[in-house]
Amino acid sequence: MSNSPSLIVKELIIFGIEKSYRIPFKSGINIIWGDLDCGKSSILSIISYCLGTSSLDTYDELEEKARSARLVVEVNKEVYIFERDLFNPKQFIRCYKDQIDNDIAPIILSPDLEGDAPDGYISFYIMDLLGLPITKVKISPSKTDSTMNRVGFKDVIKFLHLKQKDIAADSLLNMNERYRYVKHKEIIKFLLNIHNQTISELESSLAEQQEELNKKNREQKEITKFLQRMHFDFDFDFELEVNKNNAAIKLIDEEVVSLKKDYTRASGVTEAVEEKLLELSRIIENNQSNSRKYNSDLSSYIKLRSSYTEEKDSITTSMKVESTFYQLHNTEVKCPLCEKTQCRASEKFRIPLETLELEKKSLKRKIRNLNSFIDDVRSNIESNFIEEQNARNAIADIQYSFDTKYANEVSELIESISLLEKQKVDLISNKKIMDRDKSIVKRLDIIFTEMKNIENAMRRLEGDLIRARDNSEDSVEVLDRLSKEFNSYMSNSLLHNVSSSIVDDKLDYLVRNKFFTELTSGGVRTITSLGIYISKFVYALKYDSNIPTFMMIDTPGNNIGRHRQQDKNNDDISSDQKVYERVYQQLLSINEYANKHESDFQILVVDNDLADTVSQNQDVFHIAKRFSKHDENYDYGLINDYK
Repeated sequence: MSNSPSLIVKELIIFGIEKSYRIPFKSGINIIWGDLDCGKSSILSIISYCLGTSSLDTYDELEEKARSARLVVEVNKEVYIFERDLFNPKQFIRCYKDQIDNDIAPIILSPDLEGDAPDGYISFYIMDLLGLPITKVKISPSKTDSTMNRVGFKDVIKFLHLKQKDIAADSLLNMNERYRYVKHKEIIKFLLNIHNQTISELESSLAEQQEELNKKNREQKEITKFLQRMHFDFDFDFELEVNKNNAAIKLIDEEVVSLKKDYTRASGVTEAVEEKLLELSRIIENNQSNSRKYNSDLSSYIKLRSSYTEEKDSITTSMKVESTFYQLHNTEVKCPLCEKTQCRASEKFRIPLETLELEKKSLKRKIRNLNSFIDDVRSNIESNFIEEQNARNAIADIQYSFDTKYANEVSELIESISLLEKQKVDLISNKKIMDRDKSIVKRLDIIFTEMKNIENAMRRLEGDLIRARDNSEDSVEVLDRLSKEFNSYMSNSLLHNVSSSIVDDKLDYLVRNKFFTELTSGGVRTITSLGIYISKFVYALKYDSNIPTFMMIDTPGNNIGRHRQQDKNNDDISSDQKVYERVYQQLLSINEYANKHESDFQILVVDNDLADTVSQNQDVFHIAKRFSKHDENYDYGLINDYK
């Protein structure tokens, strides 16, 4: 049994607008299968995303229905819960230990290295949980001044998640990009514990871990001393006492409700009185509305009367002018009203006095009518004001009557209610103190776990340091073991001419004496892709390493298929059906080995078909989810309510 770290996905929950979508998993081998385009691959992608990968491949159904995801994982037998917004990759990630407790603040993690989350970068945090040492790798190992980057879980998960788009593709482990591929090789060396950093670098890493351990130890001692000074009872049962406290608060709330009912009755606020008060309030409200209307009407009438008065005065002036300048003449004269120059040389320029007189009389009638309207409105305003004041006085009389009649009884009830409210405040304050103490104790537990993880990492580093000093041949032995696992997988794959497959001393995978990127057969590339990932997984099961015993495979049947009998490219795959089944038979063998050696492991497989091997061994292969667009007994997709 190896001491490789373990990571087990327990449950994935997608929180949507209208509902949640849950997928439970078990340790061992889990299968997700079903029709094309059902969201199967996105399940693995969301798992990786919750564990810190930078982005998520989305699709319409997910974007319209989903909002965030929760991933429950078991890391080295400790349960952690990660929550992340699906469509805001820059938002901080929340983490909880054991369970979500609203009284305990979550661990807040940054999704990227430059983030300023209070609890650090998620990729480094998960490395700490796994008990993996702080290690830096050179971007360009051949250069002495090469930049060194710390290895994070975002680097590690690339070797744990075989994506569908990378199977049989040059993009597998970025083999088509020399710069990235060289860095990946350095990370593989770290995972295999053969990273060829100098002894001083290992010692530096060990010193950093020791410093971090000392820091955690000091924090633990400070918290413990504080609690001891406060005479804290370390055997205090928070759950029991909080429940008692909450029960007392509930009892007080019930008593206050009862007293308030008595207060209402004692105050004499009967339905009849309430109705009368409501009626008076409506009168006041209506009168206020009428008052606004009357004042608006009054203003309009007064303005209109002023306008008519001005017109009447203008006509009077015009009549005087007409009487004075009634003779015809050629002299131009300015009108005293409009300032326009007029010539009185013709009768057509004259306005008859009769016309002006009729207009003047019309305006006088209008003014008289307006005066009458104005008087009526003013009368309405006065009546409205008196009615409103009477209503207000009536309300005051009713309130005074009841306040005086029941003053003593109400006073006693108010005093009782106040006393109970004070007791409730004291209980709430006590609950806050217990919540604070619980949070402090929880912090002690977290520190203890962090110290344990650091100690595990230090033990690994010390082992690496011993191997670096005492066993210069160690890397040869490790590569030989890995090469044997790769060769074993390829030799048992039913492919032809692959028995010479090896991993060379440069960590390149050779099949038929060709590098992966030189292989032309899609089927051979597919099996080789699986072999590259599964050989490292099996190595982690058998030998001490930094590789978690966890793997996700997306559509292992790529390019081989289940039902196609002959390969059109003549790639030496004589029967795709047998090769396809052999993939699952080899997974079955891995399960047998792990069970025999009592090793914790998990493999998540997404596929379009269900292999016969899986159907015949459902006690081994757990069907975590099945999708079907044709069978109503199964969800038709991850988002199962999309229309």
